[in-house]
Amino acid sequence: MRVALVHGILDTGKVFDSLADYLTRRGLGCATPSLTPNDGRNGLESLAVQLCGAIDSAWGPDVPIDLIGFSMGGLIARYYLQELGGYRRTRRFFAISTPFGGTLWSHLYLGHGVSQMRAGSAFLGQLEQSAGLLEGIELYSYWTPFDLVVLPPTSSVWDRAENIRILAPCHPCMLWSHALRQDIAARMGLGSPEPPKLSAILSAMRPPPRNMCRFAPPGPHNESGPPMAGLLRAARAGPGAQNAAPGCLPIFLRMVAKGQNPVKADWSRLAPTKPVNHSQLMLT
Repeated sequence: MRVALVHGILDTGKVFDSLADYLTRRGLGCATPSLTPNDGRNGLESLAVQLCGAIDSAWGPDVPIDLIGFSMGGLIARYYLQELGGYRRTRRFFAISTPFGGTLWSHLYLGHGVSQMRAGSAFLGQLEQSAGLLEGIELYSYWTPFDLVVLPPTSSVWDRAENIRILAPCHPCMLWSHALRQDIAARMGLGSPEPPKLSAILSAMRPPPRNMCRFAPPGPHNESGPPMAGLLRAARAGPGAQNAAPGCLPIFLRMVAKGQNPVKADWSRLAPTKPVNHSQLMLT
């Protein structure tokens, strides 16, 4: 599966770093092109042409894709779909805080692209005239009632799409909404990835090999500090720590899993015979 993410005004493709990572970890191939000039001064049509070139360059002209457009990027995506033939290869279009009905802020910023986002503009009228080409595409529009960039916020409500209200506190916060990400992933049919290195954590809770550690009489290497201090020093020291019973960390995890209290255990009598690779126990 492939998805292209289209940024908004004064942004670059990096605005999608977190969302793209979320989707990539669920098996999607993501393209996040940076369109220039990002203030739209040359018109949204030229940015849509750049988007078309970036998609073709990434995956060729025929591979089916999904589209995600944020703010002005949603209008760029619509122009690509309706006027540049993108509808032929697109399965789903997700618009996030896109001013389909215009925004009042467009009257306060100079530039051709911004003027195209005014209510009643010729550009928006052109998109309405060719909107029938979207007939076979799943359309979704996400909006927040607290949007202060798209004014009024209901301008993001699109009569051709399924509209989903997200209670994000501001316009850019939409891209960080966990509810929005989950909804997009669900509509794409994506599952949740396994937590990184979970299998290593589970295997660490199994009984350790007999040569992992041994009981020994108290000595200078294990008598200082409170009972758990040695174990914590080993975790901080990392691989190769020889002075704090690193081989007993799996035993500690196993005791916790069984509901036992490791603090009451006699850890001072536990000494290492073999260092443990602590990197396998870390979540990344």
